[in-house]
Amino acid sequence: MMIGNKQHRLEFGKQRSYGSTAVEFALILPLLIAMFYAIFVYGYVFVLHQALNYASEEAARAAVAVVNGGPGAAALRTAQATTAVNQALSFLPAAQLGLVSINVQSPPPGGGLYTTQVTLTMTISGLFPAIPLPGIGSVPPLPATLQAISTD
Repeated sequence: MMIGNKQHRLEFGKQRSYGSTAVEFALILPLLIAMFYAIFVYGYVFVLHQALNYASEEAARAAVAVVNGGPGAAALRTAQATTAVNQALSFLPAAQLGLVSINVQSPPPGGGLYTTQVTLTMTISGLFPAIPLPGIGSVPPLPATLQAISTD
């Protein structure tokens, strides 16, 4: 069809497709938000787990450096391990650092192989809110605790 110098084509269905883009975007947006949120949360949990592994290794090294024997050796090992954990996890906010529990198992007095095992446990169940999605469930599904065990 010619109107003046411009040619206009009549395309059937073109006028009705303008709103479909907004509807498709509205349907996909929650899935995109959930995907990006899950990527962020899993990345942070991965960093936390690696930091716990590093902190438990440093705590085991610090605890094994204490000379075996003596009346206060176990308490000194625990204090050294706690100091090492606090230094290794110093990047965490104080509220998250308070979620980390430390367990130092010293060798039995009187001999045997001298090893010290340090177990760090961090409760992460309330750290991130879960987003409930219909048909998928809660995003992201996370473990209740993270644990790192090191023996030196």
